[in-house]
Amino acid sequence: MDDTEQDGSKVSGTVYNDKNNNCQQDANEDGIPNLKVTVQPGNRQVFTDADGQYEFNLAPGTYTITQLNNAAWKKSCNTNSHTINVLTIGQEYTGNDFADTAACQSPDLYVELASTALRVGFENLYAVTFGNNGTEGAINTVLKVNFGQYIIPLSASLPWDSKSGTEYTWNIGAIEIGQAFTIYVEDSVFDRSNDW
Repeated sequence: MDDTEQDGSKVSGTVYNDKNNNCQQDANEDGIPNLKVTVQPGNRQVFTDADGQYEFNLAPGTYTITQLNNAAWKKSCNTNSHTINVLTIGQEYTGNDFADTAACQSPDLYVELASTALRVGFENLYAVTFGNNGTEGAINTVLKVNFGQYIIPLSASLPWDSKSGTEYTWNIGAIEIGQAFTIYVEDSVFDRSNDW
């Protein structure tokens, strides 16, 4: 199946942390990653990249672009949306920015675990993904994962710093706003067949 995008014009902008509430992006104000921006009509959506930038490729027509806030960010200016009139193909409509401020100044750390099918006698793989969805960077971050008594970690793409029983610890350090990392852990499963 081919998925081709129609000819159009590039419509772009930045969602940024407007720390001083002056409704313009200053040199010390970073873009905000992973925020949803939508365009109507068409109900299309994208997420801002690591620098807070987004873009759509739109055919000629009139569109409304809206940035949707999450619990961590709120709009600092009265720019709820941008109306764009795309006249011809091949043009660029830039500067459709959204200024946000932190609803709460704190990191918001998360951890997600995923694994292949865990089978006795085979090496298996765990993916431990962690990151910061907050409005402030995290410092001195420590990741602890308890694999339980039947999963035995063999190695990891980022070696663990310590182990206590079934708990493995990684001293991560700083995690900036919007950063995410994945550690891959090879493991085996303890054979309980002799317990019966």
